[in-house]
Amino acid sequence: MKLTLNNVKQIKHYTENALTKRVCRYVIERWSDYSDKKHIFTDVLHYPAIITQELFDSAQKKIKTSNKGTRSIRTNFLLRNKLHCGYCKATIAGDTGTSHTGAKKHYYTCVSKRRDKKHCEKKSIPQESLEQEIIRILISQLKNPNNLNCIIKEILNYQEALSSKNEELEFLLKQQKEVETAIQNIHIAIEKGFYFEETFERMKELKARKIEITKKIIKKERDKKSKLTKNDIVKYFEDALSQEPSVFLEILIYKIILYNDKKEIYFNSPLKIESPDKSRLNKWITKLK
Repeated sequence: MKLTLNNVKQIKHYTENALTKRVCRYVIERWSDYSDKKHIFTDVLHYPAIITQELFDSAQKKIKTSNKGTRSIRTNFLLRNKLHCGYCKATIAGDTGTSHTGAKKHYYTCVSKRRDKKHCEKKSIPQESLEQEIIRILISQLKNPNNLNCIIKEILNYQEALSSKNEELEFLLKQQKEVETAIQNIHIAIEKGFYFEETFERMKELKARKIEITKKIIKKERDKKSKLTKNDIVKYFEDALSQEPSVFLEILIYKIILYNDKKEIYFNSPLKIESPDKSRLNKWITKLK
């Protein structure tokens, strides 16, 4: 880039670096003082040292040998945000410790116990052993034909129950009827000569409300007709299990509640519904070995 006053002004305008802004400001203010413009940068960057060379070299050496900035890649806890303590209900999060040999050890620990060991009786679990156990349970449960058929049957039954009694759709239909009645009443009032400016505004509001409700009803009725089949559910689980462990754990697991002697695994449902029970269709409790 050619060194011109206009270029320096543009750099100052677009940069977000505070030091670059200060340098550009110095150059702009003293531009006319230099016949050879290259010397202006030599001067602006030439400041007397505030520490000795020996102290500077010592600090650089410590920075290079420090753990800061040279740590290994962040540990990937596959069950992050999935685990909960069965005793105090707190989150169970990834934790890292160091053994007497200096080796790094990774665990899942109750955050409440991490703050106060006396507060919770939940023991920490080695990261690898817990993740491998959960993966083993998922694969064994979902690849067992009898278990899978039970899951599918429960999902289909739940889907049928939801479609046969859709409270939200019933509520929307009730609202639609009320709005239509209100609109009809305004029409009757107008025919009888009762018309005010507010009447027109109210009619506009009701018609807009009717359009909004009708759209929601159409969507709900469409969702009601597009039910999952047995093959859809089988494909959902097969596709999930074909992914990498980190992916299929994210797809299938809603949450896991851990105790010292057992764990409760809650699976996500393939049903695309808005219901507080949508992720609790299936639960297995397995004794820890």
